[in-house]
Amino acid sequence: MRRAFPLSVVAACLAAAAPALGAQSLAGRWSYEESGQEARLELRHDAATGRVTGTFTLGGRTAALAGRAAGTTLVVDTFDGEATGDAKGTMSGRLDGGLLLLTVVQPGQPTVTLPMARQGAAAPEPAVPEPAAPPRVGDVPAGDAGLAGRWEAADDEGARRETLELTVAGGEARGRLRVTSRGHFSGRVTDEGGFALLGAAAGAPLRLRVWPEGASEAQGVDVTATRRGEYLVLSDGRRESGYARPGRPLVREAG
Repeated sequence: MRRAFPLSVVAACLAAAAPALGAQSLAGRWSYEESGQEARLELRHDAATGRVTGTFTLGGRTAALAGRAAGTTLVVDTFDGEATGDAKGTMSGRLDGGLLLLTVVQPGQPTVTLPMARQGAAAPEPAVPEPAAPPRVGDVPAGDAGLAGRWEAADDEGARRETLELTVAGGEARGRLRVTSRGHFSGRVTDEGGFALLGAAAGAPLRLRVWPEGASEAQGVDVTATRRGEYLVLSDGRRESGYARPGRPLVREAG
């Protein structure tokens, strides 16, 4: 047995939403603040050529950058007048649920990923059906196969966590999945977005549609939800994501 942090179903949802995200421009001002220190990224994006130029500011110092964008991915080719690479370090970005996840890799240093939010263009969070109050942990209402309630998955360091709440009643299964991350130094928790779940509670396994908040249901993926011992398993037919009740370790059989 080994501990695992499965995010495959979430990744599948994001992949399904990629065409819509790919249409977005990276142009604008992005920022991330932690412990009173702000990182700021100002970008110009030529959609016709994919060329991206701009500046990155941190700790009072500003450096010019240039790179390219394709779909939801940004690759920085030059930074502060020098070509990026394994020897100098790399910088890349990826659109994820309205955030630009900027990853900086420097030789001999831990990899840093900054969830940067676009400034001046924040849209109100779309209304997503709120599930009814879930049963208490340990309660198993008749007919729901013990799936209702709160489930969690976290990485080994607790830096990234998924919280899933499911209700099964009246022939309908409904839920909400939230994804959060915790700052390595500050301990501050950042909401990285969420997903809605909806389906019919007829037979086993439960068949659910999962889609990112802010996207249409058509951009989601179909999954099944089953109990496997003490754990809840979501599967899209190719990959599985496991969740445990709060306070219980998440395990997956090797292989």
